[in-house]
Amino acid sequence: MPIPDDLIHLDTVAYSNTPNGPWIPARKDTSDIHRFKHDIVHKPEYVYIPHDNANKTIPDKIRVAPEHQEPAHKLITSQSQLLTMNGHKAFHQLARNIQSEPTYFIKPGWIVSNKRDGFIKLVYKSIATDERGYPLIPDNAAYQEAIYWYVMMKLAFPKFMKGKLGGRSVYDNRVAYTHIQQQWAYYREQAYAEAMMPTQDDLRSIKNDWLRLIPDVDADDYFFKPTGDRELTYNDSYYD
Repeated sequence: MPIPDDLIHLDTVAYSNTPNGPWIPARKDTSDIHRFKHDIVHKPEYVYIPHDNANKTIPDKIRVAPEHQEPAHKLITSQSQLLTMNGHKAFHQLARNIQSEPTYFIKPGWIVSNKRDGFIKLVYKSIATDERGYPLIPDNAAYQEAIYWYVMMKLAFPKFMKGKLGGRSVYDNRVAYTHIQQQWAYYREQAYAEAMMPTQDDLRSIKNDWLRLIPDVDADDYFFKPTGDRELTYNDSYYD
């Protein structure tokens, strides 16, 4: 599928057989196979060993398990295995077993998936624009000052290189440009801090994640949805 024109940064790709889900996270392909233009020769499943007349016990062939064979899925034998991950893990694993894991890779202008048919959802960052297509600026003094001093720094650089900024001496020229750079660096960091400062609701999710007793190592399987939920733990002996 073509990459959206307004895409700046791609966060997540999800795949489904139907337009209404269930949606499964697609893993980014880490292989270089798609870079080759010729056919790939796969590793044979059987490895043949020649006859040894001195030792008749050597079989003609030995079965070798595939290199990346997935382990057998264990059955859920206790309530804690079902509910420790707040009820998400078992249900998602059931949906994931129905179809193979979707993967994708990026090439200029396109997202290429290993699935021939289906539907794809993208989560990505883009620059907010108005009805005329101009970028929008947050109504925040730190952002406005950072943009102002950035433009000032770019406009002042040609004069600085010619020695015509801030006075006749080389020292005055350097001091003036250094001051502009310092202002830009200060307000840039201030705007970054304003953007990254969590709200009270964000801090509640962060608290629940940090105080989790059992790390949810499979949170990416369901788009990190329960990461900020309060952990629910169960004692198996209680349900005897």
